[in-house]
Amino acid sequence: MLRKGQIVANALLLLGEVRNYNNNNYQIYQVAMDIIETIVNEIGSSPVYRANAIKSELTLVKKENNKFYYNKPSEMFSIVRGYTKYNELAPYEIEGEYITSNIEDLTILYCRPLPIEEYPGYYSDIFSYSLAEKLAEAFSQYNKKLDYIASKKKQAEYKINRIEAPRWRNYLNE
Repeated sequence: MLRKGQIVANALLLLGEVRNYNNNNYQIYQVAMDIIETIVNEIGSSPVYRANAIKSELTLVKKENNKFYYNKPSEMFSIVRGYTKYNELAPYEIEGEYITSNIEDLTILYCRPLPIEEYPGYYSDIFSYSLAEKLAEAFSQYNKKLDYIASKKKQAEYKINRIEAPRWRNYLNE
């Protein structure tokens, strides 16, 4: 289970901060705690990361001009893919509060918000590197570390993609 405090501690260590960073009076710690929710939402809304992806059959609301209108899930960040009832890729568009398609019985795979505590443990690095990157951008004394952190972040993304690839194929074959 991931914890915000540990992610912040890891990010600060990446920047070379070895002081007592769990001190609420410490400015960089306060900034890190403010930024972490933004990081969680950025990672959660990206279809690259799939720990928060769920497959859902949509509810048909109406049909107009050979177009089907479906309710958009309220907790949806982004859509990864649309499917027909035969598991073939289906075209779709987001129009306001609806998802529209020329396909009846549309199913989507979408990303939804998750609290950081519900992400698998292998997400620890990507959260830490993403937070360290934002902090290095915010505090000029850490700018020199941006290239290093960016390269480590790419490695963490690759690791997540390798771990989640079999699960991703299962979504396609269900």
